[in-house]
Amino acid sequence: MTVEEEKRRLRELLGRRVRELAPDERSRGDAAVCRVILRLEAYRRASQVLAYRALPDEVDIGEVVEHAWGAGKRVFLPVMDPGGGLTFRCWQQGEQLVRSDFGVEVPPGGEGPAAEPSIVCVPGRGFDRRGRRLGRGRGCYDRASEFLATLGPTVGVGYSCQVVDELPYQEHDRPVDLLVTERGLLWASRG
Repeated sequence: MTVEEEKRRLRELLGRRVRELAPDERSRGDAAVCRVILRLEAYRRASQVLAYRALPDEVDIGEVVEHAWGAGKRVFLPVMDPGGGLTFRCWQQGEQLVRSDFGVEVPPGGEGPAAEPSIVCVPGRGFDRRGRRLGRGRGCYDRASEFLATLGPTVGVGYSCQVVDELPYQEHDRPVDLLVTERGLLWASRG
């Protein structure tokens, strides 16, 4: 089996694991993950939070976004451009989001993040105990990783059922700096 075939197999398996979680289990998991993120030193130091709007099979970090706004932090959401690049736009509290060409809710406009202390929350299909991340296969976060690393630590966000011992890894894959699930902080290289 090639690395790409193994990644495809794992995306299906780990996606199924999340879909099989009961709604109340997911809600409790979402809340627990948010509590862990809010306790991170990297979050407390950050003046900016690069977040995401959860897709149906991702951890909902809306509570982190609400807390960030309440604490006077600026919030940014990812926007994928037609070429597969990833940029971030500021999302103001109360601002209505629009659906992108890729079906994801994004801010209608707004500037990108400044070179200030930030925390970057990154969803994933799966993670391993070394901080390696398995995304959806487009490579958007991997390509943006150099830029994101200049802002602050990247925090992989997932459920414990998405964590495996080891993921297949290729040269272009970029690990996260911290890994958070409902069970707590599982891995950290910085932050």
